[in-house]
Amino acid sequence: MDLRQSPFAAQGLWSHSALPSNLRKALLYLKSKSPFYAPIIQAVMPKDPERWTWEAFFQLPLSGKSDLARFNDRFLCVSSRQIQEWTSTSGTTGTPVYVGLTEKDLRRLAQNEAWTFTLAGLRRGDVMQIMITLDKRFMAGLAYWLGARRLGISVVRCGPGMAPVQWAVMSERRVTVLLAVPSFLLRLLDYAESHGISPLGLSVRTLIAVGEPTLEDGGRPNALAREILSRWPLKIVSTYASTELQTAFTECPAGQGLHAQDELVFTEVLDEDGNPVQDGAEGQLVFTHLGVEGMPLLRYATGDMVRVWRSPCSCGLTSLRIGPVRGRKERRLKFNGTTVYPEQYVAAMTDAGYLGNFQLRLSRLKENHDHMTLVLPSCSTEPASEEKITLIFQQRALPVPEIIRIPEDELKQAIFPESQRKPMYILDQRI
Repeated sequence: MDLRQSPFAAQGLWSHSALPSNLRKALLYLKSKSPFYAPIIQAVMPKDPERWTWEAFFQLPLSGKSDLARFNDRFLCVSSRQIQEWTSTSGTTGTPVYVGLTEKDLRRLAQNEAWTFTLAGLRRGDVMQIMITLDKRFMAGLAYWLGARRLGISVVRCGPGMAPVQWAVMSERRVTVLLAVPSFLLRLLDYAESHGISPLGLSVRTLIAVGEPTLEDGGRPNALAREILSRWPLKIVSTYASTELQTAFTECPAGQGLHAQDELVFTEVLDEDGNPVQDGAEGQLVFTHLGVEGMPLLRYATGDMVRVWRSPCSCGLTSLRIGPVRGRKERRLKFNGTTVYPEQYVAAMTDAGYLGNFQLRLSRLKENHDHMTLVLPSCSTEPASEEKITLIFQQRALPVPEIIRIPEDELKQAIFPESQRKPMYILDQRI
């Protein structure tokens, strides 16, 4: 094989070279501590760790959400008595699963978010208003709070909801940073406009955007971010993370992608055959934890499809970068003869002005055929007609889904259910 054309070339690795010490240390830990991964490592890797090469590493099978759900406790590498925090995934694409963190893991989590905030330009003396929940086993809320404390940032824990309280806190505590799901901030802006509140005189200068992408693939603000910026010219910093990942990817000031924290996680972006994709190409994000004690994961397939860049960034960082999530692999469907991601429809609807006012429902008909239904409100003030929406889909070469309308209150309850942490713009009823 010409190694210039091999999977190792895409990663910038030499197949027969030894694994770096931090990755070898992670594998040794899993081999000695993990009931789930130990037999896999023993079966695939050479007995002598000094002979552990990239070629051997890439023979290790991928693990994923279904494994974590089915064998949850077998991923634990410590006694359950050492777990300080039990968190769980959101369950938006399946049954929630638990992830346990030790005291060491909590310190790592704080380090991770402190780095994110530093890259975003935050510093001691900033006042951060956290607009996501810190309860309900939510790791992210805990991570942001720990990271802010580590960096010396003052925190006001408001959680989601209570629009009048949110605006009052911003003013009374001279908040400089908001940490929020972008679509929630839009709902706050709607409230402000209807109640004569102007955000322009406040001290807020930065939004740390979590839970939803705010960038297009080329690094420009997407429709969601553009809508926010048209009403409140903040600095928006995009992030990507998940409960399983326990690490954040963060947009740098150069706006050339979201940077990985290479000292905390080894990142791969793989094609359908499990090979690393070339720079600028799209693949599935796969990661291996570095330094996690309680429940470390090895070659864990997230299901998120992203583009990747490994060349040094103009901001000066040399870490791997990814683009915004283009879609979920498990949500990909064959609809009217075309393979599509539902997220493509969400982007199209956002561009059409239906922010927070639609839901895409995926179902499976007889003979295993996938079906999509676009649910819109049955009110008279829609920003776009069905004909206009159909044209937008056609311009993007997307098959047009079935369109139905239901009462607006009913639709809002479906999009923002109390049991979920994020807006449910996609409801996959095939799962």
